[in-house]
Amino acid sequence: MAVPCNIRGSASQLFYQDHQSAQYQALLAITELPHPDRSILGAFLIDAKDPRKAARYFLRETLIDGTSRSVRTRTIWEFLSDWKNLVSLFRPITATGLCAETERLVYDRDGGRCCVTQACFNSPADSDLRFVHIVLPRVFMNPDLVEGGRLSEMLYAFLSKDSIESFRSILSLDTQKTERLDNLCLLSVPAFKLVEAGEVWFETMSWDQRNSPHRQSYIINTNPYRYTTLSEMPIASSAEMMLIEDKTNNQTPVPHKDLFGLHALFSNSLAWIEVKREMIQQSDRPTPRAIDVLETSDAAYLLMTRVPGRPIGQLLDTMTDKQVHNVVADLKRYVAELRAIPNQVSKFQICNSEGGGILDWRIRDSQSEELRFETETDFHNHLTRKMTDDTRRQAAKSHTIPHAIVFTHSDLNPRNILAENGRITGIVDWENAGFFPEYWEYTKTHYTVRHVIRWLADVVDQTFEGYRDELYVDNMLSDLAGPF
Repeated sequence: MAVPCNIRGSASQLFYQDHQSAQYQALLAITELPHPDRSILGAFLIDAKDPRKAARYFLRETLIDGTSRSVRTRTIWEFLSDWKNLVSLFRPITATGLCAETERLVYDRDGGRCCVTQACFNSPADSDLRFVHIVLPRVFMNPDLVEGGRLSEMLYAFLSKDSIESFRSILSLDTQKTERLDNLCLLSVPAFKLVEAGEVWFETMSWDQRNSPHRQSYIINTNPYRYTTLSEMPIASSAEMMLIEDKTNNQTPVPHKDLFGLHALFSNSLAWIEVKREMIQQSDRPTPRAIDVLETSDAAYLLMTRVPGRPIGQLLDTMTDKQVHNVVADLKRYVAELRAIPNQVSKFQICNSEGGGILDWRIRDSQSEELRFETETDFHNHLTRKMTDDTRRQAAKSHTIPHAIVFTHSDLNPRNILAENGRITGIVDWENAGFFPEYWEYTKTHYTVRHVIRWLADVVDQTFEGYRDELYVDNMLSDLAGPF
């Protein structure tokens, strides 16, 4: 995940509830780093085999653990630099110099197809084919990683000594072979680029009882959140599963599941390093985008003027902290302008922009009934009408507080806010807009996007002040009511 800079006081449920824990203190310490460096180092703390051990190691090395040592081992920036160097050693690479026999064995084992996309190759010499080492074969022999090496303790903190010994054993060469076949796979060039950059990684389907040294099934995952589905990625596949098996029936070993697992542990850091590279290359390159219009005989869709920019959810990972700060300033101004619009259309306090019934994906029956309310109390009674007495008592924590009723967009999620060059260019999808209690805009920004942590901590929580009790109550009610 993207680690936000505003962790202290965040309302997100993703952060450690124990603020005295090593993990929380370590994440708090790295907020001084800019994005995406913060997320690169955050992956060391979050993705480690034992996150508590990794956090304690980081705090000890950077002297944030309160010990009496007079000189710390390294600064946070130096720790980040070492971590980047370590991660680079675990990037998949193309296997060059393979003998013809090894190439033929791997090619035939994989059926002459890319393991990810299933694209067919013409021969082992196909220009779109890459023989790939999942892990650099002699990576653990690197002088920096051997016992006492400069990065060895950091590696131990991330993986543990036992797992490292297991990986050493997997990668060891016997006297008969020059290459481990279970560290080789076939990938197309586009698929290799994504795997190499950590944007695609594989999770073993451990429940598949048919798995063996000659057959393994995986779930294909994307990393980070620039691609929400594989169909959006620049590879010719939308499959969510990958099956690697020996197509020759000659008992040829397939890629070792633990090596794919090792790649998965480093994939988050690799992906954020790629994000930083792209941010440096892109600078402020404009990418205008039109909004489509669609009309059918039985439905009418909202027609909007063409607005430049792209949904901010697609851009957030490549935005600097300064750009995110500008987005917050823009959003505050737009929300203030909306709230200044008076309700001159209806005696009902809670209603849509024309005084009629509200439409809100958070309130399921608003899609089928004419719902509008004369008072905030009536509105809250509707939200809790099917809840237990105990739930209503808990909801009273915020439902008994009077709120101003203001004009509200009601769906300010990362898909509906367009941005370009680090500024908001427009807000779209107004079908949920209407007059609601002032907290509704804030609680709805959390609805359905609770996992987009940088959006919530660095944008939403910085745009809206307060409303934490209201968020707690509405999260509880929406969880109990179920989606849509």
